[in-house]
Amino acid sequence: MAMQTKTIKQKMKSVSSIGKITKAMEMISISKMKKSVLKRNNSLSFAEESLSILENIYIHGGLTHKYLEKGDGDKLLIIVVSSNKGLCGGYNINISKKLSEFIKNNPKEVIDVISIGRQAKKAA
Repeated sequence: MAMQTKTIKQKMKSVSSIGKITKAMEMISISKMKKSVLKRNNSLSFAEESLSILENIYIHGGLTHKYLEKGDGDKLLIIVVSSNKGLCGGYNINISKKLSEFIKNNPKEVIDVISIGRQAKKAA
């Protein structure tokens, strides 16, 4: 009987310890989530402005500007924009595939790549 009491007390203590660990993990995740939300809110205006620029370029497909015209050089510049982390579903994978496909289809051209984001650096 004394052995059962001791075992029960040990199990109660271990459950209590597990509860404390779980609570600490929860507090850490809340802190990380708050930081992520703050970063997202801080970058929201940049994202909206970037989207607006991309929409304008798409709508006005016949834009003429000296930087958008084909120059005399023999190099091609590709700017690849991706995320820093791999949590964007197929976005980063699709960018990597399209870049590889483009380079493979244009083997004779000299291509420079500017990569923005860690995943783009891996692909380039």
